Amino acid sequence: MIPKPFTRGVFVVGDAIAPPASGGRGDLEDARLALDAALDTVTAEADALTGQPPLDSAS
Repeated sequence: MIPKPFTRGVFVVGDAIAPPASGGRGDLEDARLALDAALDTVTAEADALTGQPPLDSAS
């Protein structure tokens, strides 16, 4: 998205997520799910701060 001039924006930063020490499929899937949940969290926080309706996380 390209913001319109003079609009308001926010930066939201979540906790750091370390990659798994092993490269096993189960560990990578767990890390992917953690990253997905963290992105949903910061997106919801940014939406709340800017007064936007929450996005459907299924998309």
